[in-house]
Amino acid sequence: MKLHLKEILVIFVLFSFLCNNLVAGIENFEIELVQDDAVISGEVEELRARVLELERSLLEAELLISQLKKQLGYVESENPKLVDDALVLRDDPISSPDAALQFVQNSYTEMSSELSYNTEKEKKIYLRQLLKWKGQMEKVTRDRIVWECDVIERGKMMGDEETITIVIRDYETGERLSNQFSIQLHRRLKARFDSLDLDKPIVLKGVFRTDLHISPDRETAGAFNVPEFVGAFVEYGYRIDIQAVYQRSEKPEKATESEKAEDVENTEEDGGTGESGDE
Repeated sequence: MKLHLKEILVIFVLFSFLCNNLVAGIENFEIELVQDDAVISGEVEELRARVLELERSLLEAELLISQLKKQLGYVESENPKLVDDALVLRDDPISSPDAALQFVQNSYTEMSSELSYNTEKEKKIYLRQLLKWKGQMEKVTRDRIVWECDVIERGKMMGDEETITIVIRDYETGERLSNQFSIQLHRRLKARFDSLDLDKPIVLKGVFRTDLHISPDRETAGAFNVPEFVGAFVEYGYRIDIQAVYQRSEKPEKATESEKAEDVENTEEDGGTGESGDE
């Protein structure tokens, strides 16, 4: 079969058209790839800049903490206690601030499982339920404490209080029951505290209570999780009123009468306080 010149020309034109379209498509695809690469590169640069900004903020925060420790007169123990062993959180919320946080978070999850806050009306109902739950939770997480502790570091007197950093332990089982956190000891306990061997376990007696805060604008933990996040709109805090301190090897009855724990209802005016723990 022979093709006439006219037919050959038609085929050639069609073939050229197809090739041109193919080339144009490839060029457009390459342009789109370049544009996508530019977008991705821009996003990567933004992320890098954000990371650098966070690193600078972290360094500034660490410097500020160091300066504040110097101002408060913190003195680390010559034989610092190890706090890198496994943390054991018990079901009893009074066993440590960390256990109380876990207890509160579990209760929050159960309480809020069938609630939502997608609309303004739902959010108002949600917040009213939170206020009711908050009162109940603070009541059940308030009780007397007898904590066996390691002292990590101590500061100087500021007004009527001295700040000390501790870790709660169970010396019978060897378990660490808390992360390290700070509490305040009242001036009336200073002489007693100064007489203790802080390289050995001490015992703190007093009252622990959670102090929850409803924050209607905070739905997530955030980058730094400060204050500690319980769940949507709820922040965790606590108070510790220390009323007696003595060596673990010492019998409790040897503590002076003025250092013995009072009733839970009468703990607001006296004793040291501790607020959200520092790890």
